[in-house]
Amino acid sequence: MVAVVAVACLGLVVSCAEDEPQFSQEAAYATEESNIDAYYADADDMAGVAVAESEETEGGKISQGDRQLAISDDRFCTNISVILDNLSSSIFPIGDITIDFGTGCTDSRQNVRKGRIKIHFEGRKFRPNSVISIMFEDYEINGVKLNGVRTLTNVQSSTVNKPQFQVELENGSVEWDGKVATRAHCFVGTWDRGTILAPGDDVLTISQCADADEAAEGINRNGVHYRMFIEEELVYKRGCPMAVSGVKKFVEVNTGKEIIIDYGSGTCDAVITMTVNGNIHNVRARR
Repeated sequence: MVAVVAVACLGLVVSCAEDEPQFSQEAAYATEESNIDAYYADADDMAGVAVAESEETEGGKISQGDRQLAISDDRFCTNISVILDNLSSSIFPIGDITIDFGTGCTDSRQNVRKGRIKIHFEGRKFRPNSVISIMFEDYEINGVKLNGVRTLTNVQSSTVNKPQFQVELENGSVEWDGKVATRAHCFVGTWDRGTILAPGDDVLTISQCADADEAAEGINRNGVHYRMFIEEELVYKRGCPMAVSGVKKFVEVNTGKEIIIDYGSGTCDAVITMTVNGNIHNVRARR
């Protein structure tokens, strides 16, 4: 649905473009936050593909009962079941989809997924006010365990306009390397879809929810409490593992330190400009 940006190989690390190791900690904080976003966005994308592939979400099938879903996307090397609610109708379908990766499922990019992604949908796909909720049951990818509830609400007023979704994460937590990071956020994503002949032209634009105090808030795995604000909307292009333009600002709650991340002017070059308390530094993210 909203996470249209395919992540070729999830997980980024950073290297300093200049020899200023005093900024390496801040760079690691920013990269960790981007990695967490990428893992959740990957789950969103898989949920969106499953919902889009299910004829039930288009109102084309109203019979209750468990049905198995076949999807050609190689991330789905697993069982996918669809169950409609008793209140479901062709006009307003309601149901649940379970993607069960079992004890391990490896895609062509060598990402390994385990556990289950559970999806609840209400309303016809891409229609105004439709809602998709995503939950995780012992789910992990590449050893990173995800928790929390993701809610994607179609906030666009018309199907003629570009699809637009509000994406909320509640009680989010990510566990890896024996440490835990917590996170909650509220974004609005606008999907500018590519054509059938050029699906790679997909662009996703992310802004902060209008009524939210911040775009995200959490505690990273080193115990730093932060708030994140989207100063200029973030633009993602399919195939690029990070934003190609836009500006984020992080504020450490306990110290007031500000870290500003500028993703550039639209090129997928993996170079970001970081400003820490007024000091400017270049950082290169690599897979």
